[in-house]
Amino acid sequence: MARRIIGLQLMYRGEPNGIPEAQNLKAANSGLFLMMVIALPFDNALFHFFGTMLFVTVALTLYRTGSAPLKRAYETNHYVLAAFAAILAIMLVSNIVNDQNGEAWRTMLVFIFRYGLIFAALTFLLESQFLTLRYILLACVTAVLIQLLPFLPEIWDGSIFSARFEGATSNANVMGLYAGLGVLVGIYFAANRRVAMVPRILVSLILILLASAALLASGNRGGWVALVGALACYAIFQSRRNYKITLPLLALLSLGTTFVFTQFAGPKNRLELLLKGYPALRDEVWTNSYQLFLEKPILGYGLDTRSALLQNHYIYSEHNIFLSALLALGALGLLAYGFLLFTICWPALKNRNAIGLSAMTFLMGCGMFGFDFYRDQHFMVCFVIVS
Repeated sequence: MARRIIGLQLMYRGEPNGIPEAQNLKAANSGLFLMMVIALPFDNALFHFFGTMLFVTVALTLYRTGSAPLKRAYETNHYVLAAFAAILAIMLVSNIVNDQNGEAWRTMLVFIFRYGLIFAALTFLLESQFLTLRYILLACVTAVLIQLLPFLPEIWDGSIFSARFEGATSNANVMGLYAGLGVLVGIYFAANRRVAMVPRILVSLILILLASAALLASGNRGGWVALVGALACYAIFQSRRNYKITLPLLALLSLGTTFVFTQFAGPKNRLELLLKGYPALRDEVWTNSYQLFLEKPILGYGLDTRSALLQNHYIYSEHNIFLSALLALGALGLLAYGFLLFTICWPALKNRNAIGLSAMTFLMGCGMFGFDFYRDQHFMVCFVIVS
């Protein structure tokens, strides 16, 4: 105990410039996390730069705080980390057994050093109080607004609905992923009573309107279904709290959605395809993926499955996070991913964590119709932050 007190005293000792070192480290970690989240949808070198610099400041923070916060973070999340370790072990064995190429090993290294380290860094920063959940929410609000505000004129005049909207991304389904999360973040922010009423309602309204317009314009039907499920999950766990704010916002969202579907042909046509159950070739892709899994059911094909998919189909993505794990890592890999999800969601369920559970519901819903569970940067970073 005495050692810990001395460590804290050293940590908060003022620097020659009069600014406490701890405040410098907190500002550096917070700023780099914000910039990393802002850069993520653009998928460019800035995301990798800010992510790398965040790891550097986390290392400096660990040097100043000592190992105590890291140990506490490990104790809190040791089951999640064990699940990550199990997935990595299966990746290693599957790649070796299938004599995989350099791309598969690169994918494994990225999984370790990007997604695994981001999770470890965020849990450490939260445990040492150099980052807070409230700040993460504010960073997500800022990131979504920065991504959508440049398209405000197109949203205002309705031209955003003339074709499937991709925004700053290169894929309409990826845009739908971020836009759906933006709607949820707007609702979460509106319910955050630690922020003054007028600014949070104003920001929330702007964010929800912009994000819902972008989601509808993206034509991401899986994102639409996932958002309905996420909102239902949030309403169930928040039925007795914040209903005076969330219910009007949900009503506004419903009215706006109805207006878009009745006034613009693009979203209306996508809705009709959804109601008719049009699979957009996903049924063929999923059948092909399942048949390939049956050929190697235990350990799968390794992390580079594109060649196997292309032999029997002209689409090299499984378009389903669970099929991607099943095809690459077999039944053992899917079990490991199931254990990972259980270790994350069970504590949230016990604690009635409406924000975490609804956000995870949205991610899993989107993942049922697109992305993969180990390579796709957009999905995986969002998954790690939500986790």
